[in-house]
Formats: sequence, structure tokens, C-alpha cells
Amino acid sequence: MNGNAVLYDVNKIVTFGGSRNYEFDAASDAVFVIDISAGPGESVTVRRTASLHFARAFLNSVLLPSGDIVAIGGQGGITRLFADDFAQLVPEIWNPANETFSLLKPMTTPRTYHSIALLLLDGRILVSGGGGCGIDCAVFNHLDYEILTPPYLLN
Repeated sequence: MNGNAVLYDVNKIVTFGGSRNYEFDAASDAVFVIDISAGPGESVTVRRTASLHFARAFLNSVLLPSGDIVAIGGQGGITRLFADDFAQLVPEIWNPANETFSLLKPMTTPRTYHSIALLLLDGRILVSGGGGCGIDCAVFNHLDYEILTPPYLLN
């Protein structure tokens, strides 16, 4: 729950993070690859791969033109709605070829509950929002955005 799933190749899904309960539970660093190639009604294959560097729930993920997937934002530690507690500022890029992660530069603003990440036409990633009200709307609602530049654009 609270994790992400991405269909990254034909019949292959990867899941990132999450937690067992929606709130007040430990975020997970678990990553699983799910193979659905057996077809409808048949058994799927699920296997764990290398973990995220940082546990995350309420994260976003984006499939990049390179085939890699970036895991962005979310909360580590204990999940809490409408809060920046344990915000994960360092995005991670998952390489499906070797199933490992590399780290990007930290973001400037927490992007947790109710945030988005979107691939732009030029290959950069727009990351926005976070919060969604709660206890202190003025503090936890992030009505701004930032743009991340993945390493493949710098080569």
C-alpha cells in the first residue's frame, strides 16, 4: 500500500516501497519485479530485487525514455498523511538491466502525500505538490514545482 508500480517492459512490472498500512506504519524499501508473461488466469512470478537506498511510501515514479525508472519523493520512517515528516529528498534511478539504483541530487522541497511527477517532452521531470492540507495547510501544502534533469540528458 502507498507504493508505486510501473509496467516497464512487455509483461514486466516493478513495484517500489509502500507500507503495510495507510498511515502510522513503517515505509518500505522493498522492490519487486512481477512477471505476468504466463497470461490471464495463470501464475505470475514475483521476485525481490535490490532495495531502494531509502524507504519510501507516498512516492512517485516515472518511466524514462532510457528505460530506467526514477523513484521520487515520498516519506521514509513512519507514514503520516499531510505532513513532511521523514521526507525523502533524494531521487533514485532504477536500472532494469542490472536492477540496481543510483542516486540523484536532492530536491529542495519535500514531495510526499498528494504530490506528482511527470515526464516532460524534453526528457526532464516536473515534480510538484505535496501536502493536501491536514493539520497545517500553510506549512505542508507545496504549491510549487521543481524540474529534475536526469543524467542521460547530461551525456
